[in-house]
Amino acid sequence: MSRFLAPACPRLRPAAFQARCGHRCSRSLALSGVAFLLALSLAVAFPGARPLLAAGWSIKEVVIKARVLSNGSMAVTETRTFVFPEEFRWVGQWIPLQGCRDIGDIAVSEGDRDYAEVDRWAKDPATFHVVRTQDEVTVLIGYEQRAGERTLSLSYRVIDPVVVHNDVAELCWKFVGEGWEVGSRRVTVFIDLPAGAAPEEIRAWAHGPLQGRISITDSPTPGSSRVILEAENVPAGSFVEARVVFPVGLVPFSTNHSGRKALPLILAEEGRWAREANLRRALLRADAIAGPLLLLSALALAAWVLVRFGREFPPEHAPTYYRELPADYSPAELGVLWNWGSPEPADFTATLLDLARRGWILIEEVRRENSRPFGLGAARAPDYRVWRREAPPAGDALRPHEKSLIGFVFGEGVRRRSGSARRRAGGSEEAGRPPGAAGEPVLFSDIKSYARSNPSGMQLFFKTWQKQVQELAGPRGFFDEESARGRLLTAVGGVLLLAVGVGSMFLSLFVTGTGAMVSAAGLLVVTPFARRRSRYGSSQHALWRAFRRFLRHFSQLDRAELPALALWDHYLVYAVSLGVAKEVIRQLPLAYPEEDVARTLGRGWFIASRSGALAAGPAGVPVHAGLTRGLENLASFTSALTTSFQGSFSSGTGRGGGFSGGGGHGGGGGGGRAGG
Repeated sequence: MSRFLAPACPRLRPAAFQARCGHRCSRSLALSGVAFLLALSLAVAFPGARPLLAAGWSIKEVVIKARVLSNGSMAVTETRTFVFPEEFRWVGQWIPLQGCRDIGDIAVSEGDRDYAEVDRWAKDPATFHVVRTQDEVTVLIGYEQRAGERTLSLSYRVIDPVVVHNDVAELCWKFVGEGWEVGSRRVTVFIDLPAGAAPEEIRAWAHGPLQGRISITDSPTPGSSRVILEAENVPAGSFVEARVVFPVGLVPFSTNHSGRKALPLILAEEGRWAREANLRRALLRADAIAGPLLLLSALALAAWVLVRFGREFPPEHAPTYYRELPADYSPAELGVLWNWGSPEPADFTATLLDLARRGWILIEEVRRENSRPFGLGAARAPDYRVWRREAPPAGDALRPHEKSLIGFVFGEGVRRRSGSARRRAGGSEEAGRPPGAAGEPVLFSDIKSYARSNPSGMQLFFKTWQKQVQELAGPRGFFDEESARGRLLTAVGGVLLLAVGVGSMFLSLFVTGTGAMVSAAGLLVVTPFARRRSRYGSSQHALWRAFRRFLRHFSQLDRAELPALALWDHYLVYAVSLGVAKEVIRQLPLAYPEEDVARTLGRGWFIASRSGALAAGPAGVPVHAGLTRGLENLASFTSALTTSFQGSFSSGTGRGGGFSGGGGHGGGGGGGRAGG
């Protein structure tokens, strides 16, 4: 949009000034877009503005009366109505000297009271001080300190702001500069030209906020014309500039001559800016409609997609309890169904237990000593050694994800964990090899430690493992393939709306930009939910939910309806994926005789600790207590192992009309600030 701030009067301004201001305009637009996107704020950063020295004051109205003199100079009186808090006692305004030869005859008044000019600035009431530099004139005004409205008038004479060309005379002047630190609610500028030209001989344009208007009328002075600029709500960092061309004969005593014709170039330049401004107005009108329309359209699309593709199929059968396994697929495949396509760390742990149950590995509970803090001795804590079996089970084959899991557990990455060799050699109470075990064991704590200390490696492995499980479960048809169309629709719509939003922000179409970006965010949030299980998957999910309720409440049910105890090894594996393993183990002694539980559960794949008062069975301690307690410890440690994994896995004519957006390089301008 920098073209909307194209330089006005380039023939009359030094090249360095043109370059500096053009850079300022484009950078301001870029900063404003970034600020809105990052902070959702309407405050725009304008590098050309002076720093804010105080807050809480405002400008209610600005009335500027300018009179062009026959020698090409201009007498100006600026009257501003300020609204100050009580602590404010001075206001300052600076006027750049670009576009004129000098500024003089400076005077300040408040109503009928004239302020005195002082040589030394002390913020005294009813005084003003003028500071001159090579580039600008600054007027500092002190006033009696009181809260409320103050109407101050600044008068001055601008020397030679009018340029006389061979065909027309031209005034290009910024009456309100972009340096004011606060905006103005209303700005009115009256420019009276010398007598001798009718309104139809005058051409005038205004640059600044697009909501402003410019008109040409008769002046109160007989035989002269008046140009009027009006604008509401001029924001800080904006400007109000007039460009007026009139007959050369109105300024016969001017000494500022260009020596060339200028009107054709001026008309072409202003025509281009007017077309751009009119286009901009049309965009702003469309902006007010497009933003809400985008929001409503996105809402309708999201609702349709959720209803069409996100509503689950009703299951064929949805019992309260289901007392047997709903299907014979692996616990990792259950994780795909249960977790919307992505197996979780709990399914990784369940697969490990399933391999033990099927005879591929052996799990042994051991006791190791951990040092207590502050030298308070050692604490005995349970850990688990995982062994390979001497011979693979007959008639059973490993699936790809199971092979990967075994390769990971017994791989060098886990074995190289600090202290593993020492603990395997003598850090536990049971250093012997259990019957049927082969090779060197790996401790659960080593797996847990590796996951915690090497998250990047763990994530890489787990993503590969997830993909293997997903490929295995894909043919089962757990999910409705048509729902992918809904997700694609919302995702593509969200990305397109995001691009529209960003582009609209840079075009300053804030309503459209906000509506598009909010709509994009909504569609992208909805995208993951535009999915559903297939009819088969919905029925399977309902059965697994009923099975999970059974696992949680089976000890409260009629014992005659309970399954055989031998099935609970298999059930326990799926209980890990369903998150109820500890509840299952604690209920088993309540639903079945404890001796039968000890003889059956974990038989052949889990070895409880042989130390202390566990399975060794000293006087008064039941033999089955070791296995029951060991399985409880295993369930607790399995939960802790899963939790540890979760920390590592990443689940123009010049005859009046509106302001144009060009200009910005006329003389004058500047800005102001106030303080206490």
